Amino acid sequence: MSNVIPFDFNSCQLRVVEQDGEPWFVLADVCRVLELSNPTVVAERLDEDEKGNPKSGLGLRRDQLLINESGLYAVVLRSDKPTAKPFRRWVTHDVLPSIRKTGQYLSQRSSGYPELAKNHRARLQLARMCGLKGPKAILAANSWTEREEGVDVLGLVGVTHLTSSVQSAEITASELGVRAGLPGKGKGCAQNVNLCLWHLGLLDTVYDKRGSLAWRISSKGMESGHLEYDDVTKKHGQRSSVQTIVYRESLLSLIQGAGLVEEDFKQLKIRRKAESPLEEVAA
Repeated sequence: MSNVIPFDFNSCQLRVVEQDGEPWFVLADVCRVLELSNPTVVAERLDEDEKGNPKSGLGLRRDQLLINESGLYAVVLRSDKPTAKPFRRWVTHDVLPSIRKTGQYLSQRSSGYPELAKNHRARLQLARMCGLKGPKAILAANSWTEREEGVDVLGLVGVTHLTSSVQSAEITASELGVRAGLPGKGKGCAQNVNLCLWHLGLLDTVYDKRGSLAWRISSKGMESGHLEYDDVTKKHGQRSSVQTIVYRESLLSLIQGAGLVEEDFKQLKIRRKAESPLEEVAA
């Protein structure tokens, strides 16, 4: 890494160069992030081996003040600004691991975000299938992604704490349908609820391994917090675990807002049989 690499932290530029095999940070940029007004005064408080000037050919002025990783930590630890802690975490969990792995900062790694998002969604779904719910599932998936891919997804999107996004009570599909005024009775009314949720993108429909039509919560449905899986253990000679879908009362307004009528449900039922794919079974 022979050139200046610009990072971006909350719209503040942070430049890094490599000298003698280690990253050096432009002190003026660090001070700007931490709202410190005088880089020269900050440098005077550092040990001599924690600061320096750039060598020629790096694209920086020769009198530019630089600090190494040790110097960076010293500056951050002395700061009482609210940005100090998230800034240090960003550097240690994102910037430095990327430099050590590739020799450059992966600011262009947005091209890899679709794959990252796909993997993270799969981990979140697995966490929920294992019985974790709400923030616990989100934190478990985030830790998994951070271990496997070195990316703190929650930190990436600026989430510092989690609260339950949906506080509404559980409700049966049949009761949802009745309260929403959907056509049908009993199982027929519940089926119309599922057809409506499929129409809204909250459910997916598949042919399972037995060739029967089955409902699955979509990625959108998982992320909405209105639906989740619950494992129910049943006894049929042998103990077996069956996944059931848990519905939340908060779905009521969405179903009513969809404005579907009886003819719409007839068409959705026909489409479901024609469009449902075979469920992919993990090897």
